[in-house]
Order: sequence, then C-alpha cells, then structure tokens
Amino acid sequence: MLLEFIRSTSFHIVAVSVTLMAIVFNLIEGNTDKTQNKVFTLILFDVLISGLAAIACIGLEPLRTVSDFYYKLSFASHILYFSSHSFLAPLFYMYVRRVIGALDRDKGLGKHVVTLIPFFISEIAICTNPFTKWVFYYGEDAVFNRNWGESVIYISSALYFVLAVFSIFYYWSAINERRKYSLTFSFVLVITGVLVQLFFKEVQIELQMEAFALLGIMFSIEKEDDRIDAVLKTYNRGALRMDLNNFFKMRRKFAVLCLRIEDTEYAKKAAFTSDPDMLMKPVAEYLRTVLSRYQIYRPGPESFLLVSLNPEELAKEISERFEESWNYEGG
Repeated sequence: MLLEFIRSTSFHIVAVSVTLMAIVFNLIEGNTDKTQNKVFTLILFDVLISGLAAIACIGLEPLRTVSDFYYKLSFASHILYFSSHSFLAPLFYMYVRRVIGALDRDKGLGKHVVTLIPFFISEIAICTNPFTKWVFYYGEDAVFNRNWGESVIYISSALYFVLAVFSIFYYWSAINERRKYSLTFSFVLVITGVLVQLFFKEVQIELQMEAFALLGIMFSIEKEDDRIDAVLKTYNRGALRMDLNNFFKMRRKFAVLCLRIEDTEYAKKAAFTSDPDMLMKPVAEYLRTVLSRYQIYRPGPESFLLVSLNPEELAKEISERFEESWNYEGG
C-alpha cells in the first residue's frame, strides 16, 4: 500500500521537493525586498501548498469511507488544492507584469479589480463547493467526481496565461534577452504540464512542471549575481544599462541623482586606504538607509546613480550627510 501511495504521488513529491529547495535557496540569497521577489516567493509557497494538498488528497482517498472525519478531511484537502492552485495563474501574471515593468503602468484600483474578476469567480465557485458542488463532489462510495466548475477554473487560468504571454510579446523590446527566453521557456513547461494532465488524468504532472519552471526562473531572473556589485552589494553598470532601457521603453516616470566623490586621492589618504571599494563602502551603506537596494547603482568606481521620484529632497538629505564626517575603521 505504501509503494502504491509513493507511486501515485511521485510527481507531487518531486514538485514539493523542488519547490521547498527553491524556497530555502531564495531565503538564503536574501533577495526578498523587491515586489517582484515577494510575488515570486508567494508563487513558490502556492505551489508548495498545492503539492502538499494534492498528496493529502491521494493519501486520504482510501480512508474516506472509514470515518466521517477522514471524509471531511479529504474534502477539505480538495478545497485547499483547488483554491491554492487557482491562485497560481493570477500570481504568475502579476509576476510577469512586474518583471517586464508593466505593472507600474497599471494605475488605478479599477484596472486591478477588473483583472482579478476571473480569479474571484473561480474562488467563489471553490469556496461555495461544499454547498453547490460546482467544482467537484463525492459520489457513491465517496468516489471523487469532477464537475463543470473545474472547467471554469481552467478557463480562468488559461486567460491569465494568455494575458501574460501577450504582455511579454507586446513589451518584447523592453525585456532583456535572458528574461525573454527564461519566461518563454517557463510558459512552455507549464503549458506542457497542463495539457498532459488535461488529456491524461492519470499523469499528474502539472505541479511538477510548474515547479521546474519556477526553478528556472529563480536561477535566471531572481538570482542577480551578474547585476550586483560584488563588494558594495549595489547594482552595477550592466544592471543600470538594462534597467534604464526598460524605463525608457516602458515610459516610466523616474529621476536620476548622480553622486560622485571628488578628490578621491585626498579621501584615500585621509582614510588610510588605496582601495576605492573601501572608500565607497560606508557611502553605500548609508545610501541603503535612505533608499531601497534596487534604487542604487554604481556605474563607476567613484560614483553612484540613484533612482528616485523625489530627487530634490533626496539630494538635500545626502548633502547634509556629507557635511558630516565618515568613519572608515574596519572598512
């Protein structure tokens, strides 16, 4: 019986394992401050919960007729699975819009509410299922049966994926090559998993393919080692070039404040160092107290570019700080 359970849940076990590994790795990396990072983390937890719920559904299947407790627990597991999994598509759509910079253009609460209507319809169908049985029901001998509401969930999810794909191709020129192909490949994996499971119900591969797609996104988009200054942990020249291209192509409002350290030779002597990184490190640490990490760029050894919507206030605050002394002890 145990071997049969493992065989039946093997795809879900892989999905849970891969997603759990991605969550741990993502938290260790510590890149969770941007909205994009937060949405990606939500997606990971969503797939994890969906996978655990799917395993519970399979494990409780032979126990539904044993007692009313297992019957209700199994029913609740199915509700949790459908509810969490229907959340994945709108989350992924939101993530794509954030990655390409289009979410900043979506002004007004009304537009966001309209976008979420398919999701709300799906969740209403799922949450009322104990009374309506629109999505699924247990027939004779507590056998699981799908109902027309599941088709509504599939259509809703398909709509979000179509919108996400449309967003990618519509803003194609504003996305760098790495993100283009990573997102496109992820779509191929997810759609393959959905289609296989749709036509072959016994092959429960959808969650596993979604987990693999997220793993690819994590290493190609979320992991920003090539965009980060190794010493100061600010964004580097390559990241600046990439982001400015996106800002201009997406016509996003922004202002740039240039901070350049003049007379560095005198400053190096005063700080007893010849290393420009050591000279700039306390400045970078200070800048992270007034701006988010992803608003600070280091295009050159002795300069920073700061992206802000309030450059006048920021310039005044930084100017006042530079009137004070700097401590270079210990770097």
